[in-house]
Amino acid sequence: MLFADSSVETQYTDSSGVDLENFIKMTLNKNRNDRVMLLKLESDMICYIKESKNPYLKFPQMTSYHRMLVHRVAAFFGLDHNIDQSGKSVIVNKTANTRV
Repeated sequence: MLFADSSVETQYTDSSGVDLENFIKMTLNKNRNDRVMLLKLESDMICYIKESKNPYLKFPQMTSYHRMLVHRVAAFFGLDHNIDQSGKSVIVNKTANTRV
C-alpha cells in the first residue's frame, strides 16, 4: 500500500533530508522483521488518520531503531512526530499536511 500509485511524482523527505520513499523501499526488502514492523506502522497510522477521533496516537516503548522507523513512516504520512517524556515512546499527531 505504501507505494500503490507510482504515477505520482512526489518526493517525500523528512526534516533531515532522508528520501523517505527510498528508505522505506530499502527497509521493506531488508529483512522480514523490518517488513512486518513497517507494515504494522502503516496500518496503525492509516487507521489513526482515517478513523480516529483521538488527538494523537502513542506507540508503546520500543528500541531506538524502531522509534526511528516510526518517525520516518510518520513523516511519510505528513504526521507530526515527537518523543514522549520517557524518551522511549513516539507520539504522532495529525497536521494540515497529513495524507494517506
